[in-house]
Amino acid sequence: MSTKLAPLRISAYRKLLSSNIVTTFGFWFTYVAAFDLYVFDAGIGPLAVSILGVSSVLPQVIGGPISGVLTDRYDRRNIITISYLLCAPLVGLLVFYQSIWLAYGVFLGTGTLYAVSRPSYRSLIPQIVPDEQLEAANGLLSSSDSTAQIVGPGIAGVFLSFFEPTLLFILDAISYCFAALIVYTLSVTAVDKENDGGFVTEFRDGLSYLKRAPFVLSVVVLGGLMFAAIGVFEAIIPYFLRETLGQNSSMYSLVLLMIGVGSFFGGLTISSIKNRIGYQLVPALAVVILGTSVGAFTIVQGTPAIAIASGAVGVAAVWFTSSAYTTLHRDLDESYHGRIIGVFKSTTRGSQIIAMALAGIMVSVAGTVVLFRTTMVVLVVGGVGWALFVTQKSETRATSPSHDD
Repeated sequence: MSTKLAPLRISAYRKLLSSNIVTTFGFWFTYVAAFDLYVFDAGIGPLAVSILGVSSVLPQVIGGPISGVLTDRYDRRNIITISYLLCAPLVGLLVFYQSIWLAYGVFLGTGTLYAVSRPSYRSLIPQIVPDEQLEAANGLLSSSDSTAQIVGPGIAGVFLSFFEPTLLFILDAISYCFAALIVYTLSVTAVDKENDGGFVTEFRDGLSYLKRAPFVLSVVVLGGLMFAAIGVFEAIIPYFLRETLGQNSSMYSLVLLMIGVGSFFGGLTISSIKNRIGYQLVPALAVVILGTSVGAFTIVQGTPAIAIASGAVGVAAVWFTSSAYTTLHRDLDESYHGRIIGVFKSTTRGSQIIAMALAGIMVSVAGTVVLFRTTMVVLVVGGVGWALFVTQKSETRATSPSHDD
């Protein structure tokens, strides 16, 4: 088996990856079914649609750092298992009651439980996978997320052609139960957890750790920049294709497809690129690639160019996510994994949502071409600057005298 797929040799990793695939597909089943039920059948208005979408992502913004404390205090496997078991009956309520207010509550509840479990999920990887396989493990995880995001809604759409939306709610509830069983059977190396301080004390200690670790803080900041750009791209690309390039929905579908293809390819190639330039420089390269790709939409037109640029966006997103988590896994003190990963998750998701919300205002002021080109410049400068920072940091380490001298 190649290095790219080496983590699949590990039984615990296969189980962890399988649980992620199952629940991600289940999430998209419920998401598509809910929008079919409430938007197309019930005809709710745009405000209600926005609330429904925000309900599932808002907890991820505000809950990351708090859930990270839980990750560092308690057994990570149990946190994930309990979260999945609580999600199942929540989704199951939609089988019997279809009130839009209940849907808000279900999306808010499952979003909160996702925010609680995700830092534990990411923090389990270095407990399961050897250090030299972290890039491949994070890459496969990101690829599975991207694949499910592309394939899941399509499968859900096929089901809705023949069955009622409630069937998809049932399948999602079953997926959580199945995933909980898989995670519960994981065999992982125990991690010593010091719970001497209170919850608030440990939360503050996690934030203080960022001040003491400027490199880790720079990863979090770079993640905010990267995902703000992704948010701008996601929000504006349909409008840009229609108004600026004169394209239709078919081209938008091609863009989404190629992003998915690029994401899958990025997950398979992350190990190779790490071996060539080093894992700490991959995030910088990914940021530069994303900036160049976004800018390419305004410079080179035509279907082949758009397809290539879209694929590069997918590659950059997965390369950055995988390498950023690998960097955090390796450079963080083990006792801070959950808290800092929670902060990272909140920062990236929060910056993405804020950028999406502000994108329309920025377009009305500057126009899509100026916005995309500005995004390109900011990302390229930010990526190159971060690469120089990392290189200087490595040289400083290499030239520092040993304590034994």
